[in-house]
Amino acid sequence: MQLRQAISKTTLAWLIMLSLFFSGLHTTIPHAHADTAAVTTDKNLPVKSLAFSQGISDWLADWDAGYMYAVSSSTNKLYFIRAADLSIQKEIVVGSQPVSIARNGNTLFVALSGATLIQPVDLISQTLLTPIAINVHPISVAATSDYLFYGTSNWESYAYNRSNGTNVKINTSQFGAVFAADESKHILYVGETGTSGSKLSAFNYLTNTLVSSSNYNGGYGFAYPNSKLFFDGNNVFFGGSKLNAGDLTEINGAYKRYGGYSYLISKILDVNGNYVLTSQSVFNKETGVKLADLPYEISSGLLGSSGTVYVYDSSYSHNSIEAFQLDLSHSYAMQSSSYGSYVKMSDPISSWTTDDSSPYLYVVSKATNELLVIRKSDMSIVKQQVVGANPTDIKLQNDKLFIALKGETHIVVADTIYETGGATQIVRYSLGSNPDFVYPANNLIYYWSQDSVGEMRVYDSVYGTNRSLADKSLPMKFNSGGAFYDTVTSAIYGVGNVYYSNSIFKITPTTPLTGEAIFPLNSLEYSGKLLKDENEFFYGNKRYSVTGVVYGTYPDSVLYAKGSLVFGQKAIYDRNTFLKLEDLPFPITGAFVGGDGQIFLSTKLGIYRFSSLSDINSFIHTQLLPKKPFLWDDDTQENRISGHIYMKPAGDKDSISRYQINFLDLNQKPVGYMNIMNVTTLADGTLDFKLNNNSVPEEAVSLGVFSYVKVDDSESIINTPVVFPLWDTPTYLPNQVTLTADKDVSGEFKGTLQWKPAKKETAGTIYRVYYINDDSTFGTPLVEVAVGKAAYSLQLDLKQVPNSAYGIAIVVETPDGRQANYIYPKFFSRYTTPNPATESITLVKNATSNDTVTVNGLQAGDRIRVYNANLSLIGQAIAGTGANSVTVSIINFGLPGETLYVTKQNIGKTESTPTQVIVPPIKAGGGGSRE
Repeated sequence: MQLRQAISKTTLAWLIMLSLFFSGLHTTIPHAHADTAAVTTDKNLPVKSLAFSQGISDWLADWDAGYMYAVSSSTNKLYFIRAADLSIQKEIVVGSQPVSIARNGNTLFVALSGATLIQPVDLISQTLLTPIAINVHPISVAATSDYLFYGTSNWESYAYNRSNGTNVKINTSQFGAVFAADESKHILYVGETGTSGSKLSAFNYLTNTLVSSSNYNGGYGFAYPNSKLFFDGNNVFFGGSKLNAGDLTEINGAYKRYGGYSYLISKILDVNGNYVLTSQSVFNKETGVKLADLPYEISSGLLGSSGTVYVYDSSYSHNSIEAFQLDLSHSYAMQSSSYGSYVKMSDPISSWTTDDSSPYLYVVSKATNELLVIRKSDMSIVKQQVVGANPTDIKLQNDKLFIALKGETHIVVADTIYETGGATQIVRYSLGSNPDFVYPANNLIYYWSQDSVGEMRVYDSVYGTNRSLADKSLPMKFNSGGAFYDTVTSAIYGVGNVYYSNSIFKITPTTPLTGEAIFPLNSLEYSGKLLKDENEFFYGNKRYSVTGVVYGTYPDSVLYAKGSLVFGQKAIYDRNTFLKLEDLPFPITGAFVGGDGQIFLSTKLGIYRFSSLSDINSFIHTQLLPKKPFLWDDDTQENRISGHIYMKPAGDKDSISRYQINFLDLNQKPVGYMNIMNVTTLADGTLDFKLNNNSVPEEAVSLGVFSYVKVDDSESIINTPVVFPLWDTPTYLPNQVTLTADKDVSGEFKGTLQWKPAKKETAGTIYRVYYINDDSTFGTPLVEVAVGKAAYSLQLDLKQVPNSAYGIAIVVETPDGRQANYIYPKFFSRYTTPNPATESITLVKNATSNDTVTVNGLQAGDRIRVYNANLSLIGQAIAGTGANSVTVSIINFGLPGETLYVTKQNIGKTESTPTQVIVPPIKAGGGGSRE
């Protein structure tokens, strides 16, 4: 029988390890686990590659001919690259510093920035034609059948008539200009690329007159767009956007940029058929939905057929042209999982809305360009539909949804009557600017854009007219989130400043728009969400009367207010007392309280439904806190903790970033951290926290586990610990245990079990008594006793005692069955081996040969074990047939004066209690030699 020991200063208790059989765990927890290595297949390997250290200055493809044409300013060469096998078929020196190429028919035109020339190349013969002198250094070029267009580094752009050789300066001044042309309408599109406010313009190149100009960012322009411009017959692709070729103020779509620079516009590298290639991904041209990611970010790329993408990036370690085969058959869409009372999503929620009359929640995500409809009753997704580029805001009014498309110059309106059927029919209103927020006001739609020079505007959906704020006493732009439409008074309010005076304004929907300041705000009140409820305003962390009286300040900025409840990011407050009512389980982004009392809370990646405030607390305990933690302390020294802490993870484990384990005082306040070496997950999902050398703080009386909830790129602690016993071996074990037998025969035991309380009895735990066999306790408890008594005495009258029962054991447990690492066994006398008498033990300490322990008075089969002072087994032997003694040979059992322990075990019985002996002086002479 395997035994474990614990030592106090005065007694030695022999203890047996207990297997775990408690609700929720179905297997014994092992102490060693095999590592499982994950085997993955790299799906990002190129199908073809070509080393190209010379670098690509510009390139384009002729897929019909099966070639890509690339120029490199470092070698002054043009390369003919066969797409089928990425081999260079020919290379030609074309002139000084080629930086840009354009193709018309079978002629390629190369802009030579180191010369005042454009070099034509015959693609059939792959030979140079007569260079075209232009008297300026070109940095970009485009071509039609009758004209060449080129730009210079000094803000100038030119049109070269190929038939008569004349040059005309285009009436524009745009830095780093790039070009695309609509030859059928004689329209030239000129895109600026070198400034933070780059514009896109359209000219009639025959008359040299401006036809249209972009209005992005309130007319300020695109921030450093990529030096590529594409025209597909209907749209122009520039600055990460898809613009109406006939009216550049109208943007019909946008293509996202990801990662640390997601706030910047994307870099469009190629457009081919139904696809758009950016430096990071491939998108559906019409919907702007991502189809596939590139294996790494690139500086140059070409879209082939059937999902083949040719990429190059000079900063990438390969410094090669590589071809990848991408699957473009599946649009990237929001993935969701519904759990009855909440729904979690794969991508961030941009905005959501509902009202009491609707059985649905309506969600938009700019990450996937989708509208999602969620049924309130079971939080399931009943519809999912692409609505436009980068939807950032959604409002519900009179059974209609109003959605601001930040990636377009549109607001879309959808009728909710058809929300669960087929594709929802939507109406698109063209605004001329990119809206960020939308506030419907019956037939009027108030909106403003995210740009730095944007202005508050209103769109009349009946007359199709746009109006802006003309009253200069009103702010041109309100603070972010600082607007609110009051359905009760049909008025719209906003927070902004005029001449540095921050105020709440009321806007009058006249033509043009006018309004008035209702009351001023503190100069420091410049951010927050403007709300109005029960004829009171909320802004920042304050509640105001309609005349500006500050009723009070909440500990957190107000996100939502309804009736008596006020919601901050981390807690719910009482409206009138300003005191916290309930901690929230996670930082929220929005809230809604229905007329039936249901509470809906949103995070970045989910929406949760609660029936009441108490339901929130219940959710924390059932979904965000771990289950049934318990300590197995392997260190038998008091006030030292090693071993393991086991627990089941939180129900919503995917929302948890980590767990923190603390020592707690009487008030359940942390007084120290548990040192954790590592955490592993066992086969049944149990978490195993490996501990090492923890000192128990003097004030500690229990342990507590705190959950950390994931919040974007950080985390937030739930200040509600799961408290569990501090089972510090051996302080939780009973003392002075005796088992007195009145009757001890096979199948029956009658007697008295007595003990004194453990040194540190843990409140909330109990003593349970079990049968014990040669492996562990077994069966149901024979009896249980609550802690807290001065002494314990139980009369046992056990009938039908199992033959496998060697005795009984006192186990310290929680009511739900979690058990401490060690137990205190007492064996039936008929199974107990008497300990060896001191006079029967002879120790010999030799100088040069092995030490020996000899025990006399044995029977054949008796096993003798020898333990050192640390209770480590250092030797054992079994008495042979006919022998009445045995000698255990030990290389070195210790120094003279040290303590040893010797036990005896008869066949079929338990190991005896130990007999303490002392190492004698070294025997003179000793003989032999040590091994």
